[in-house]
Amino acid sequence: YAARNDDTMPSDSFGNVQAALSQAFPCGRYYFDSIGSGSFHLTASGRVAFLVAGDLSTADFIVDTPDGAQFDLFVAGAITVRGVFQLGDAAHPGSTRVYVGKAVDFENTATFGYHCARSYSRPRRPWRR
Repeated sequence: YAARNDDTMPSDSFGNVQAALSQAFPCGRYYFDSIGSGSFHLTASGRVAFLVAGDLSTADFIVDTPDGAQFDLFVAGAITVRGVFQLGDAAHPGSTRVYVGKAVDFENTATFGYHCARSYSRPRRPWRR
């Protein structure tokens, strides 16, 4: 999905975010080399998939899924969040899914409003066909 995605941002645009980032994402697939450093507050509008080839390592990672929205997070590497990790809505956990290739480390508060799967068959790129 590095070459076939719906975003216009460079794949390294979230790799070293220093400030807090708040952004809405319309329906589509978004590919990133890695996600790191800053605090992220994202809102999914429609069906959104984040495909991360490396690690996700942030201060905070929050994703809102308003009614009818869905969010899929594919991380081939590890997830490390030093602050708040909150995905989706606990009342609708089926609207948010997480697929992780390696370890998961929450150093503070984690709110689980999603389904989580650990990939054993293809840990480097679990979203490839």
